[in-house]
Amino acid sequence: MPLGVKCFLRDARRFYSLLFPKAAPSQIVVEVQQGDIENGIPRSSRYCPISTALIRQGLGRYPTPSTGEKEVLIIHDGWIEGRAEYLLPPTAIEFVKSFDDGEQVQPITFTMRRIRD
Repeated sequence: MPLGVKCFLRDARRFYSLLFPKAAPSQIVVEVQQGDIENGIPRSSRYCPISTALIRQGLGRYPTPSTGEKEVLIIHDGWIEGRAEYLLPPTAIEFVKSFDDGEQVQPITFTMRRIRD
């Protein structure tokens, strides 16, 4: 496909997504697998096991977990340049803290609930 056609299609998709943005789901089930843990980087919000799991599941391009005061996860969707915030359950918060402290962690599955767009 010629480069001009590719650029046109890319721009048309972006324009369409601005006219008809897809809504962020009200809840997301996250499945952190052993590979996500092995490829994760401690104390890196962009490359923690939860972020890599979300990217692998196709649920965001730049998800950023936070275990600070808000304890939320912000998912930046590269397709529509949107963002939504999800509440991390206590088990996920403990998982991130243990991983960041260098402790051995096991695969985990949990559900996040959207708190705002």
